[in-house]
Amino acid sequence: MMSVMQMQKRFGATAFVALLFCAIASAQVLNVQTNVTDSSGNVLATATTRFTVPVANPTTQTSAAPAPTETPAQAPTETAAPNNLPGMTGQVYESDRWLAVYPHDTNGFTQFPIPAGACIVSTAATPGHLATDFATFQAASDAAVANGSLCVLFRDGGIYSNNQINPGVINDNIQIPGGTQGAPVLIGRIGRNGVSDHSLPRPVLLQGFGIGGKRYSGTAGPMHYIIVFGLDFYGDQRDPASPTFNATNATNGWYQNAGLNFVDPGNGPSDHFWVEDCRFRYMQVGVSFQSTQSYPLSTLIFRRNVVDHCYGAKFGGYDYHVHDLLVVDSVFDHDGWEQTVAPKNDIQGREHDWYTAINPPSESIDPQHRFIDVVFGRADSEGYEGDDGGLADSVLYLANPIGGYLGVYQSMFHNVVVDGGGGEFDSSGPGSGLAIGPSGTAEKASAFNRGWGIFGDCAVSCTFDTVTCINKPENINCGWALAVDTADKAKGLPSLATQASFVNCKVDNWFVWSGDPNTSSPNIVSTNNGPAPTITYSGCYFPQVINVAGVNAAVPAYVDPTRCASSYARTLGVTAIKDGPSLLDAMDGNWSGNWDDRLLASSAVNWIQAGFAIKQ
Repeated sequence: MMSVMQMQKRFGATAFVALLFCAIASAQVLNVQTNVTDSSGNVLATATTRFTVPVANPTTQTSAAPAPTETPAQAPTETAAPNNLPGMTGQVYESDRWLAVYPHDTNGFTQFPIPAGACIVSTAATPGHLATDFATFQAASDAAVANGSLCVLFRDGGIYSNNQINPGVINDNIQIPGGTQGAPVLIGRIGRNGVSDHSLPRPVLLQGFGIGGKRYSGTAGPMHYIIVFGLDFYGDQRDPASPTFNATNATNGWYQNAGLNFVDPGNGPSDHFWVEDCRFRYMQVGVSFQSTQSYPLSTLIFRRNVVDHCYGAKFGGYDYHVHDLLVVDSVFDHDGWEQTVAPKNDIQGREHDWYTAINPPSESIDPQHRFIDVVFGRADSEGYEGDDGGLADSVLYLANPIGGYLGVYQSMFHNVVVDGGGGEFDSSGPGSGLAIGPSGTAEKASAFNRGWGIFGDCAVSCTFDTVTCINKPENINCGWALAVDTADKAKGLPSLATQASFVNCKVDNWFVWSGDPNTSSPNIVSTNNGPAPTITYSGCYFPQVINVAGVNAAVPAYVDPTRCASSYARTLGVTAIKDGPSLLDAMDGNWSGNWDDRLLASSAVNWIQAGFAIKQ
């Protein structure tokens, strides 16, 4: 069980949510206590919500199709890992163990071990440049291998040219394969007075890195213990606001195409990649980790990073055949499109903030994916498409045409807010912010192209626990807030008779809620000609949904139902942060040099959830 101090450090001081679990014979009883505090830590209000999760003999609501004859899978539950990060009950995560190896600074950033002999890269124009610094990444890599440090650091305050410019500083891939836990491969930043000095901006790299190769090993092979930290990967010629913007390069398929790109090199599985405190902006793809079923990439930690405004290749982040993926304290914003270069034209809804690709049906091992304390904002289509299921905890989905889904493997949404944006993102006219087609097209008028919340997609089991869907009052292309889908023929997913549970879920100010004209059932079942799901509800508040056990149709007296991302932004007292879009802009700039816990997803989520506690 986390201590109060640990929970406050984990979730921030603006709002504190304590989850107390106790098991009884037929149910799991949960008490959610929410303290709302001011900037000095003084408690302004307290709300407690008590609800029960059935674990035996639940009351069910089943669709008209015959119920499956097999015994339904037990809905997934959550547990706290030793490092206080949540996980799925019964799962053991190697990423949790690795996270505990290194100490942290006062703001919670990992203090990686910088070895003697670390090789430093800078240009003559970089503050603190020394004659002994290396002029190119390749030269520094060679020296780091030769002296055994396996460490290359870029000096803060420098701008490092890409390999299309002669001479380019970023002129090689990360090809050092031989890292270990005690001596990892380190590629990162250094301030004028060491890594703890953040008086200058992070190094700006105008090109990304491929990960993998054979320069030092003689043959292409697996990579181990690679850590990348503190770098700003920037596609300057793809940024319309940049003085070096180049319209031709912005539309090329190869130019500034990925910040970090791992493609399985073969000859064995790769393992232990860690990316922290980096930003990926205006690349085609922020990060991409592609492995294979034969040689999966195991244990990928993506911590306190920002991926924003990456467009041209369908996603900000991508993974395929990654086992034990942990994405934590990170922001994904405005990926998949750029209005002046690549405006929205994604009728099929395939351009996402993050996309996890579908594993082949023969792969039955649970991929152990977790997205914890993450923002998915203003994507072209989906915030997160999660075909490996897993856990989404303390996640804010903000102004996405489709919030996203978890599916195929056991899945769980916990402490999640889906915020429709309230029209603040509709810069091209009503409904444009959440549309995935161009303004004025027939596709834009379809409910299938706007206004979806989050859903389970072909998962054997899916839990929605403490999920609040809000702030989508428009009547343009309205869709459901929550859904369960048991078939997805377009993706070739196997149809699954999903067991789903909705616990302490609320929908408020969402224009279309009940898809049934007689409001006899919530619009959360989309079987798509698949098998009937088995669904249980407990402590849910769905307006106008009547005659469903565990669902309250009336809108209760909430502590403050006006809460949303926009109103949270105004509580911060920062002149430039005044609404949802400016809040996301500020989140994009959060890094170790000016860190603010209030710009974490969990801080916004917990503050909003406190407003939707029911008055006692």
